Amino acid sequence: MTDLTPIRFGAGTLYVEDLATPGTYIKLIGFTQMSLTYKKSTGTTVVPDPDDPDAAAWEVTDTTSLGWSIGAQGVCAAEQLPLLDALSQRGTSVPIRWDVKGAGKGVDTPKRRYAGSAVITHDITGQRGERYQVKLDGTGDGPLTPTDVAADA
Repeated sequence: MTDLTPIRFGAGTLYVEDLATPGTYIKLIGFTQMSLTYKKSTGTTVVPDPDDPDAAAWEVTDTTSLGWSIGAQGVCAAEQLPLLDALSQRGTSVPIRWDVKGAGKGVDTPKRRYAGSAVITHDITGQRGERYQVKLDGTGDGPLTPTDVAADA
């Protein structure tokens, strides 16, 4: 049996494209939880048994659309608020990527990168006696492309 290689939380880094400098990415900070979700919409059709119309029929499922979303939450960093506000007030999606060190295959490509464009929203919450928290949600706008990349890419 092959040994498992668990990935530590700190290996993941979330970036968004700098709105002022396209092609340049800014690291988002302060997050203590992250998630990536793949979605599928499906349609089903019941296919009757051609030899026994009274028999229970099997359903077949067709995928009709694909989607994805990304989420992160954690400490609300004052330095990051202007960027989060700009992203959430933007009327269009923004390029985003999530790099996970140690999740890629091969010696030359040890990092797994998930890249796509997403519409970003965020919530800020707080309560007495604690620090403010921020929750970021990104709804995929088109495909999400996973690739293995070099450590310095």
